[in-house]
Amino acid sequence: MWILINFLAWACFILLLQSGLSQSIEKQIIKKLIRIRLFYLVVIISQVVIGIRSYSRHPFLTVFEIILTLVIILGTEMIFSRRRTTTVKSYSIWILFLLITLALFIQTVINFF
Repeated sequence: MWILINFLAWACFILLLQSGLSQSIEKQIIKKLIRIRLFYLVVIISQVVIGIRSYSRHPFLTVFEIILTLVIILGTEMIFSRRRTTTVKSYSIWILFLLITLALFIQTVINFF
């Protein structure tokens, strides 16, 4: 159950991130950011529960996954704060999406292997 919640929260996070970065109206950006924050809280909670259960099998990957998730959250907040003041560089968005892909891959390894 927690695995499904985790992957659904990641999917909603990615969709809202993409739609929030493509918005040009300030109110819409703020609404998307609030929803993104809700989903990354769900991601953190589900990862903690999954991490408690799988720490004995994959201790390094579990700790690395939590740190990587926190880096993704910080990157998201930085991109949205820069989005409000200046333009965002496309390479920072690509790096964020690559980190999300890596986090999902590691989460899959932790859950199923």
